[in-house]
Amino acid sequence: MRDVISRKSSPIYKIKDEFKRNYGINLIFKGAAIDALASASIEMNLGVRSLNSILNSALRPSYGRALQLPSASEEERSMTITLADIQPAIDQFKRDNKERDPRDNIPEHLQHLWS
Repeated sequence: MRDVISRKSSPIYKIKDEFKRNYGINLIFKGAAIDALASASIEMNLGVRSLNSILNSALRPSYGRALQLPSASEEERSMTITLADIQPAIDQFKRDNKERDPRDNIPEHLQHLWS
């Protein structure tokens, strides 16, 4: 799965391309960050849209940092994305998309009728 989410048509590749084109920055994903995305993808049966949501959420602070990086004339500018950057977005996505028990919406005094 790691290879699938890292290939040219993947959300990771597209976001790396976006940072390179728009900010002149090489975005580097640490292995643990890619592994976490791959694991979440398998565990939650995620598609491309869901991975895009996680990446956009995780990288939101990076857009601001990209604008603040000093220009490097001879050196390539780069930013490294770690597990610490990715994991909170994965956790939030899991919380937001957790299957809820329909009984959670029924007032407590009526829940006995559901049984």
